[in-house]
Amino acid sequence: MPVSEPNNDRICIQCIMDTTDGDISFDEKGVCNHCHAYVEANRINPSEIAAFNRTIDEIRQLKGKYNCLVGVSGGLDSTFLLIHAVQDLKLRPLAVHVDNGWNTGLANTNIVNLCNSMGVDLYSEVLDWDEFKKMQLAVLDASTPDLEAPTDLFINYTLRRVAKQFDIKHVLAGTNPQTEAVMGSNWSYGQRDPIYLKGLYQRTWGGKPKKLPFKNWYLALLERFIGGLNIVRPLKYTRYGKNIAVERSQRESAWVEYPRKHGESFITRFYQDYFLPQRFGFDKRKAHLSGLILNGDITRDEALRILHQDELQAPEHHEADIAYLCTKLEISREQFNDYMSRPLLFHGSYRSIKTHLLFRIFKYLKSSGLLPKFISRQLEKIVLH
Repeated sequence: MPVSEPNNDRICIQCIMDTTDGDISFDEKGVCNHCHAYVEANRINPSEIAAFNRTIDEIRQLKGKYNCLVGVSGGLDSTFLLIHAVQDLKLRPLAVHVDNGWNTGLANTNIVNLCNSMGVDLYSEVLDWDEFKKMQLAVLDASTPDLEAPTDLFINYTLRRVAKQFDIKHVLAGTNPQTEAVMGSNWSYGQRDPIYLKGLYQRTWGGKPKKLPFKNWYLALLERFIGGLNIVRPLKYTRYGKNIAVERSQRESAWVEYPRKHGESFITRFYQDYFLPQRFGFDKRKAHLSGLILNGDITRDEALRILHQDELQAPEHHEADIAYLCTKLEISREQFNDYMSRPLLFHGSYRSIKTHLLFRIFKYLKSSGLLPKFISRQLEKIVLH
């Protein structure tokens, strides 16, 4: 029997994204822009596949103990990626984990079991907790929804630093269009914007962070053009989905599943289950489940049933998590309540890459057709969210 749809103004007839995404649009059949974008993101032409295969062959032929680097979090995508890299692609990766202070015990166990089962060395980098704590408080103080953006940015920059340390030229990334191509337009920002995040830090604390792995984005731009680090996304070019990944990860590395996507981290779980829904009305389950629908992992009715049966807990059920968060961030409950009750803002209210003069010049050159397509694509990878 069909499951009733959530009580929103409008919901896509193909996935379950709705008007809680302020920029969603629908065609005449009621199919949303995310569904159309998903098709384009998963379109692969033969020349792209050939280029990927050539890259993997080149990596295999590299000398040394490690010929690539893989970031691992204990989550499903990075777990499957490491297994795929070792067993299918026959590569010799160094696994790198960035610890932001919020790991769950299960995540640590999954990481150790994975590396041991694959016979892969693990390099762990622990972020400076005092500065990282201040970074997250700065996001809360700015009243934007980007609480997890610092983690993603620092993982990116740490992987680049470790790759340079070990003279590794290729990083394998677990991002994939099959399960991750759907997301609300304003639900998160900053994962590639050091200007924005560093500005928030300085706004709250006055000075610049000294120990966090910020990197000058000019340098990132330069490295891209002079043949620096090569980011490879193998999952795009293999048969991949949640069901496939769970079965293989459990079989090959005794991986234990989390109740939620990205549940390997306390702060990610709190951010997705409480902070975003309560503060901004954003429910990332809709995006995650929509990706699974479009990838064929679940049906639309199954996704709606999950939304109904697995309703986000009422605020009072999160008291223990809120208490833990306040203790770890060293703030009072009153301070937390103040952060949660301020007027909502977004990254557009602050200085960012998008407000930088070079970005504005880039937009003008692109819109005028004066920028070669190759250069335009490379720039977009760096400066566009």
